[in-house]
Amino acid sequence: TANITWSKIGIKYKYRIRQAGQAWNAASPASVYSDAVLTGLQSNKTYFIQVKSLCNGVWSAWSMKYTFKTL
Repeated sequence: TANITWSKIGIKYKYRIRQAGQAWNAASPASVYSDAVLTGLQSNKTYFIQVKSLCNGVWSAWSMKYTFKTL
């Protein structure tokens, strides 16, 4: 499990995650929350996550890629 949080700059958010060497998973459903709990992660693996936000009716581009490693 991993807890992620990002700056609240929009009214809705989506995120996507991928394990190193794999393709991006489908984006999460849109949510008004600026955090998420990621489950089903494999131990001792590197993951990447990106977030996008909805502002003034327009979805932003995906954020830069953030990296974390599970224990």
